[in-house]
Amino acid sequence: MKDADMKGGAAEAPPVTVSAVIPTRNRPHLVLNAVESVRAQTIKDLEIVVVVDGPDPATVAALEAVEDRRLRIVQNPASLGPAGARNAGVQAALGEWIAFLDDDDSWAPEKLERQLAAAKASGAKLPVVSCSTSVSIGERRYVWPQRRPEPGEPISDYLIDRRSPLSRPGYLATPT
Repeated sequence: MKDADMKGGAAEAPPVTVSAVIPTRNRPHLVLNAVESVRAQTIKDLEIVVVVDGPDPATVAALEAVEDRRLRIVQNPASLGPAGARNAGVQAALGEWIAFLDDDDSWAPEKLERQLAAAKASGAKLPVVSCSTSVSIGERRYVWPQRRPEPGEPISDYLIDRRSPLSRPGYLATPT
């Protein structure tokens, strides 16, 4: 539901398991692809919170043309930057879980379903769940991370290889 369309508050909204938060600014052509990848998820009890980070009439107009009650548009009056925009999205989110997606990325259709299953199976009180990322740069294709964390390995050791600080065997990107 778009914020402008909400009447009576969140109590009337259907339950939401996942809130997909997408920050964007001046990239209407990209954010629509990201939104479509969320709409294509195999789980349907989700919402799409797109945070337009500062004045951006073109992006707002493009998003308002999307016919999906699960889409909500949050407009920051001034740019807060990517982290501030994500925080604004979290503040507006209604879901039990938060999933971040960048406006120039897209998700595979079963991403959220598989991550929810992994989070619930983990037994952790506050799990952080990530996945592999496929990156295409020209003709080159990369899949990150190079490896998964070892059982009991501190996350800091996974993310930063202290023997070679420029090496990043682990990878935990925002949209994963």
